[in-house]
Amino acid sequence: GGETGSDAKAMWFGPRL
Repeated sequence: GGETGSDAKAMWFGPRL
């Protein structure tokens, strides 16, 4: 996963595109 994202999950899930 990436550190870029609006959601908190995006931190470990990756950028939500």
